[in-house]
Amino acid sequence: MIDPHVHLRDWRQAGKETLRHGLSVAYRAGLDGVFEMPNTDPPLTSREAILRRIGDADAALHGLGISLFHGVYAGLTAVPRQVEEMVRSWRELFPRVVGLKMFAGHSTGNMGIVDPR
Repeated sequence: MIDPHVHLRDWRQAGKETLRHGLSVAYRAGLDGVFEMPNTDPPLTSREAILRRIGDADAALHGLGISLFHGVYAGLTAVPRQVEEMVRSWRELFPRVVGLKMFAGHSTGNMGIVDPR
């Protein structure tokens, strides 16, 4: 079973949740995988941030000694070049980048696409 919508936080929001804790809870709950939302701080809106997140998650899993699939959604902004970068990242890094996430309102990282045009 996969939870397709988790918020593992860490980084600047470690007081809310950490990769290590969230992944260990998912494993103990019997999940086979989790798909992480991109509204972290900093947000997962660049290839660099995504690669850092994947590396940190892999290190957490290794440190815990568990096997669990960790995927991330690439966050989209209203900037066309950023969207293009995320599409390229998804194509290159799939299945670790499981999809693209657009927010209809602002969230962490200014990801809200609020202009109706």
